[in-house]
Amino acid sequence: MNGCISINKVHVNGPPSAERKNDYITISLEDITSTCEFVTLKLSLTNFALALTGQSLIPMEFEVAGLENIGKTFQHKYINLPLIFKASKEQIDLLISKHEIDGWIGERTNYTNYHYWNRDNSEHQTVKILYHRWIEK
Repeated sequence: MNGCISINKVHVNGPPSAERKNDYITISLEDITSTCEFVTLKLSLTNFALALTGQSLIPMEFEVAGLENIGKTFQHKYINLPLIFKASKEQIDLLISKHEIDGWIGERTNYTNYHYWNRDNSEHQTVKILYHRWIEK
């Protein structure tokens, strides 16, 4: 399997401090095939420095997610659905769920995000909904 690693320094908002005591490092692992970020580590700056310089068994926090999709192929597509202004959550769920077959999952937040609205000055305005799924190779 192939993957990617990302190491980031996170600056925590607050009063400026020379020491930046609350900042931390995240290390994320992602499977290239599924595009799933499946492990995220969180370490203090001090603990990251200790680990980087060879000390073992450094304390950290971590999250694991999306293991069920590791090694699967990620697919996505867009479907234009009718745009109903001021649609209720139930109406949006009904419109989107009609296309959730064969493992496809619709992104409900697209419906209310005007960046996905197609305004073509006709009577038939639409909204572009992202659908995604993971399939076995």
